[in-house]
Amino acid sequence: RPLRPLRAFSAATSLRAGASSDSDLASSPSPSRRTVLVTGGAGYIGSHTCLELLSAGYDVVVVDALSNSSPDSLARVRALANLSDPGRLSLRACDVSDRAGLDAVLDEFSSVDGCVHFAGLKAVGESVAAPLRYYGTNVGGTSPYTVADDENTTWRTPRASRADS
Repeated sequence: RPLRPLRAFSAATSLRAGASSDSDLASSPSPSRRTVLVTGGAGYIGSHTCLELLSAGYDVVVVDALSNSSPDSLARVRALANLSDPGRLSLRACDVSDRAGLDAVLDEFSSVDGCVHFAGLKAVGESVAAPLRYYGTNVGGTSPYTVADDENTTWRTPRASRADS
């Protein structure tokens, strides 16, 4: 299923849905909304990203295994964004390492234009105590996501790290 290209996100740039270049960002009114998939979107950084995307006019689909996050964070995002349309923010409890689950989400939300990938584990002490779990989640868990990304060659995905340490 071909997906429409999405220009890369820049942390320093205020985004508006439908803008095709940086110069369009300041001048574009509110064209048809675009949809962004945010993996790990119920976590701290992911939920803040969701709020910014919603504020910029994007619809957001969150894929999160909820292993170290909560749907409550997205309820707060919904309230802060003052969403009148509940369909603008959707949550699917799914691990990105579950290729069939991820494919089902992409089939359900075929209008996804791009993705910001934050899914992963990040506690330093826990990673030392259980390094294979962290490797399996942060490296192996990202593989099905990147395969799905590769199969959608027009889907431009900015990648980001969840933690500084």
